[in-house]
Amino acid sequence: MQLQILTPHENEEISFFTDVQKKFVEGDLAYRLSIVDRTLEYEKLYGEGLDRSASAPLFMAWTAEAGAEYYVAQFIRRDGNVLSRRTEETSIRMPYLHTACAYVCRVTAYRDGEVIAVSDDVPFTTADEQPRFVYAPNVSNVRDIGGWKTTDGRRVKQGMMFRGTELEPNFHLTQDGMRIMAEELCLRSDFDLRGGGGTSEEGVLAPWGVKRIYAPFGAYRGVVVPDVRVEERRQEACDIFRLLCDPSIYPLYFHCWAGADRTGTMAYLILGFLGVPEENCVLDYEATSLSVWGERSRNYPEFADTREALRREYGADGADLQTQVRRYFLDIGLTEEELKVLSDTLLTDE
Repeated sequence: MQLQILTPHENEEISFFTDVQKKFVEGDLAYRLSIVDRTLEYEKLYGEGLDRSASAPLFMAWTAEAGAEYYVAQFIRRDGNVLSRRTEETSIRMPYLHTACAYVCRVTAYRDGEVIAVSDDVPFTTADEQPRFVYAPNVSNVRDIGGWKTTDGRRVKQGMMFRGTELEPNFHLTQDGMRIMAEELCLRSDFDLRGGGGTSEEGVLAPWGVKRIYAPFGAYRGVVVPDVRVEERRQEACDIFRLLCDPSIYPLYFHCWAGADRTGTMAYLILGFLGVPEENCVLDYEATSLSVWGERSRNYPEFADTREALRREYGADGADLQTQVRRYFLDIGLTEEELKVLSDTLLTDE
């Protein structure tokens, strides 16, 4: 019998949302709040089965080939990008794939280093759904901020900026998690928004060639006003966002401790600047509520205050979020040229 792929099925559209995530994204605010554990208990943070922020556990599976010693599964994206996984099993968990994209999968059986069987190619597509939750063992609240459509019809590039919790010392990324970060997400930079205390100098991903960049960052209103009115704070904020104007540091993983507040503030500003509709920028922030870190909603006082401060400081004339954030970036010292590089790096016409 020919080596045959069992899942995914031919021309199937697959979703990386779990049922809870789908209901959360599609539901109204009242529903979102109804399914969130609104009390943060630190002893729960590292427990099993409490995190709902990982992508759905989908698998590619195939029939066993007599005499095979191992298999290589391949996922071929429409632009020619190929992701390969070797295994001795007859299934693997689906790797990080882009949303709203066409793929072909294939599996090859090997013995003594020689090909003994190759499956037929099976085409499938991934659903157009955001936010794109990502599976990284032992780490919570990980997602790609790419995939969102912008108000001018473009998209935020996928596979460029990932957000999430710290990778150490309170969370402990597994060896498989490191492989996912390095080989599936193809990270170049660990963009660390914390102060640096209690962490290894180079970071847990250094052996995989991922460079840690320390960029201590504040959260919420303090990033916008009044601290930004102090020259030192203005310069700190400018320096951090200027780092993001360097295309060579991408793809990157930016994080604080929880990936909620400092990380959430940065994600909101970046997505807003790129032209993602404000409601979707808020939804990305609220998705942290599915992690182990408790409620983060538009009603969260610090977040609501930040949005109001942006409107007051940079949108008093009724300007939209994109214009507000652009004005903020220019106010702290970024140049038009730098902002163009940032847009060109993170936006695509596809």
